[in-house]
Amino acid sequence: MRVLVTGGTSGLGLAMASALAAAGATVALTGRSGQRASSVAAELPGAVGIGLDVRDESSVTGAVDQAWSRLGGIDMLVNNAGIGMRTVNPRFMTQPRGFWEVPVGGFRAVI
Repeated sequence: MRVLVTGGTSGLGLAMASALAAAGATVALTGRSGQRASSVAAELPGAVGIGLDVRDESSVTGAVDQAWSRLGGIDMLVNNAGIGMRTVNPRFMTQPRGFWEVPVGGFRAVI
């Protein structure tokens, strides 16, 4: 099984990438920093790290091409990448804002 995990350098993405690698999958994990992705991947058996910013179509195309080439194909995608509301509103737990109040650029970055 050859798996591409977006947002695989921390949190749930890293937990899923780690579990998949431990189960014998060959994993390409991604993060906005290719250097960090490579560093994190080096800790997992047979994993590779690739830079990928899901907000940038050319970055997605390049990363998928690179994962396909390095893994010899892709059997599964774990589409986990994303940022939380804390990035848009650091006080979202105590001073929540409706989605319509979030700046357009921030809303697009989250979605």
